[in-house]
Amino acid sequence: MAGVASACEACDGKRFTDQVLTYELRGHNIADVEARDFFTEKAVRSMLGGLHDVGLAYISLGQPLNTLSGGERQRKRLVG
Repeated sequence: MAGVASACEACDGKRFTDQVLTYELRGHNIADVEARDFFTEKAVRSMLGGLHDVGLAYISLGQPLNTLSGGERQRKRLVG
């Protein structure tokens, strides 16, 4: 049986408040970017590369930790 999904009326499924979405970097807010393609800063690229290396490249910015499985959380801890 398929699950039922609906978008939050307050954030339209973006998981960020309107106030958070007002902040922009290089003309984009956090809901607009693909982190690995967007960030050029060495420390950020290193962290994102680590997530990729342990198979967690699919995790999105702002994704709550309680949505990760136990194994995903363990692999995230390996990265930092």
